[in-house]
Amino acid sequence: MLRSADEEKTGGGHWLIINVVRDTPFEDPSIQHLAFPDARRLIQATRSVVAVLTHFGMGMWRAKPWELARQLETELGVKALTTTDGLSLPLK
Repeated sequence: MLRSADEEKTGGGHWLIINVVRDTPFEDPSIQHLAFPDARRLIQATRSVVAVLTHFGMGMWRAKPWELARQLETELGVKALTTTDGLSLPLK
């Protein structure tokens, strides 16, 4: 779970690689896994150019992360990528 104090600590960067385990947050606040809404806020806060979503849990797979990435591209104007095992990205 991303808190507003955490958002203030982020410094912008061209690439942002995010482990997005869940599509929705756990109701139990003691379980702190990054969820898709947290990733969206982090991408907005850092104003990154490219967001790479990775490390999906089953809920994210069921939510079709490639479609959520397209949604981020449309709504935030960033390049959003989803990963699979063995993916290599040119960081140029």
